[in-house]
Amino acid sequence: IWLLAEGIDTPVPVASLTKLAAALTFLRLKPNFDEPVTIREEDWLQAGKTRLRPGDRVLPETLLELTLISSDNCAARSLCRPFGLTREQFAYQMEATAAALGCRQTRFTEPSGLDAGNVSTVREVALLFLAALEQPNLRRILGRNGFTLETPRGPRSMVHTSRFLRARGDVIAAKTGYTDAAGYCLVQCTADPNGDIVTVVLGCPSKSGRNLASARL
Repeated sequence: IWLLAEGIDTPVPVASLTKLAAALTFLRLKPNFDEPVTIREEDWLQAGKTRLRPGDRVLPETLLELTLISSDNCAARSLCRPFGLTREQFAYQMEATAAALGCRQTRFTEPSGLDAGNVSTVREVALLFLAALEQPNLRRILGRNGFTLETPRGPRSMVHTSRFLRARGDVIAAKTGYTDAAGYCLVQCTADPNGDIVTVVLGCPSKSGRNLASARL
């Protein structure tokens, strides 16, 4: 049930909200969670801030945590590795995942969200987020404040990119996004006695504006 909606069917770039589809697709393709994934140079190059380095061997569960909690682009790119797929091939699988959920205007070019060709709508982001919340391990990850990443260079503390999730007890899951093309984006789930409420905010000009809009909703 939509309680409040504005421009919910307009396709726009969605930045790292793309990673919701990447995580769902990763699970759909059934990786071996006991087999570490080796980070490659092409995963790391121009990925932005990341604690990973080429040659690191990372368990799939940790890749999902990095992808959804700290929005690590290198981790998201490496999700295609267990299946022998290129980023483009994995993006095609992401579109199939989205289509199966009823997303008709969602398109993906790669799994991190850095490319402006990753587009969706408020309505379809909500569908992807709700689908992620139905997966127990993704719901758990999306609701964590942070975790400790063990690397060959020592442990690193990783925190969730959503200030609301870190600061408010009623926010039980969230995913943020930002690129110049997409602006500031946030989808989150807030617990309510009458039923959990999902809010989606896309294209805000600032992080503070995104947080204010979400708080008002």
